Amino acid sequence: MGLNPHGGDHQKDKKNMIDFSVNVHPLGFPQGLKEIFNEQVDLLPFYPEIDGLHAREELADVLQLSRDEIILGNGAVELIYLYARLCRGKNILIIGPTFNEYERAFRLAGANVSLFTTREEEQFSLSIPRLETVLKERPEVEVVVLCHPNNPTGAGVIRIEEFLEVVGDREVLVDESFWEFTELDSFLPFINEKRILVLRSMTKFYALAGLRVGYGCGSKELIARMVNGKEPWTLNQFALASIPHLIRAEQYQKEVREWVNSEKQIFLQALKSEPSWTVYPGHANFVLVKFPFNLIPIREKMKEKGMYFRICTDFQNLGPNFGRFTIRDHKEGVALIKHLGGELK
Repeated sequence: MGLNPHGGDHQKDKKNMIDFSVNVHPLGFPQGLKEIFNEQVDLLPFYPEIDGLHAREELADVLQLSRDEIILGNGAVELIYLYARLCRGKNILIIGPTFNEYERAFRLAGANVSLFTTREEEQFSLSIPRLETVLKERPEVEVVVLCHPNNPTGAGVIRIEEFLEVVGDREVLVDESFWEFTELDSFLPFINEKRILVLRSMTKFYALAGLRVGYGCGSKELIARMVNGKEPWTLNQFALASIPHLIRAEQYQKEVREWVNSEKQIFLQALKSEPSWTVYPGHANFVLVKFPFNLIPIREKMKEKGMYFRICTDFQNLGPNFGRFTIRDHKEGVALIKHLGGELK
């Protein structure tokens, strides 16, 4: 099957590339983290905690959960594949177009995968009535997969209780990797009312894509099942030591949200200068744009000039005329728009 394409795969010097393809803000990680990493160097001769007990306790305290309702992962993607292995032989419905690792994980695990596609004419928002109709026609569906807010469309579920009522007693995998950038409600309060696993990534909001750290929240029973199927020591000492610092970095969290929101509004306003481009703002720290032309040759030219972005050819029902752009400094965003327009002239 091979590996899926992702943002950042430009094979160029990452430090000298203005990269709109990776959904990580450019503000850097929280202050004090380097010092924490330096302190861990002397612990490298020793094994890290096999289950990340202390990090889970810190998360539990902030999230107001039990530590037994939390599982740590080498990024959220490890937990996607772990959960998928629990679903061998089950019928899965993935709400898309969305992150390509869900389908790959469930297919590799031997599950039966089908897709529910949100519509472009509905701004890619989730139509709960249409989902209800599909689920009534497909009673064999056992697991529903949702990204909230969705990658790459940025759409989120506004009426969570209505969504859960439609899903019924089915299992639900909710990926909230970009939730911290938003004002959306979370599915976290429902993990013990419904059969829900909520995933969160700590690599995007905290600008730590190279560290690989995430977590999942669910009922004690579900988390225990996942732990039983999990490999040991998937988080190293640096990742484990970072979690207590990250989860309590309240000033940093506030500054990131305010910065992303401010820069996003400027970027969206600049995009309006091109009336032939269709913009889907969404709720996340990225924007989906539909162009009236093929982006592939344009991106290759721009890459040589030190700019890169995500083309959505591997997302269901999107194609080479859809691009996804993470929010960066508005000066870079304006330069990107000028380059995109200039390459056509």
